[in-house]
Amino acid sequence: MPSTLQDELESAYLTPQYTPTLATLFGLLKSLIQLPDITYIVIDGLDECSENDRYRLLTFFTGLIALQNQRIKMILSSRPEIDIMKSASEFSQISLDVENRHDIEAYIDDEIHQKWETGRISLSIMKEIKEALIKGAEGM
Repeated sequence: MPSTLQDELESAYLTPQYTPTLATLFGLLKSLIQLPDITYIVIDGLDECSENDRYRLLTFFTGLIALQNQRIKMILSSRPEIDIMKSASEFSQISLDVENRHDIEAYIDDEIHQKWETGRISLSIMKEIKEALIKGAEGM
């Protein structure tokens, strides 16, 4: 990575109490995709951004795809929000409809059981906690 780009990345992420703006991040990404190596971009939880930020991100990434640059590999993950599905219609989409409830229950059972064994949780609230966590996970 060129030292100037390295300096920009460090100043954007290593400066205490500073959160880079989307414009700064877009600029850094544009610089990264100019490098001769393949650039992998993974955005997880797009649905957790504000609608305005989601629109800006999807517009930016759609523009990157329009460049038809074979050195860019991108994965965006999100729950199927209507605005995201409309904006991302140009992307290849994969739906993960696999039922994860059993795996989630097994993980939560193990974690709660460990807490119970150490005396940090009572049996009386274990079931309530488990049900709330499984419901809140929404298959994720």
